[in-house]
Amino acid sequence: MTTIRTALKRFIRDDRGSIALEYMLTGAVSGSATIISGNLLKDGLSQLAERSQNNLDIMIQNLS
Repeated sequence: MTTIRTALKRFIRDDRGSIALEYMLTGAVSGSATIISGNLLKDGLSQLAERSQNNLDIMIQNLS
């Protein structure tokens, strides 16, 4: 019982893993932000291409 308690106290005091955890969380947040912004950019470019195509269609119809 004493060894478990001692190991638990050592585990709580040990902060070596906290730096790795911070880097992991930073990477997760950065990755999520990159994915979200990529999706927003994709949607925006898709809408821009669609509007451009519609405008070109209207211009071609007006020329005919």
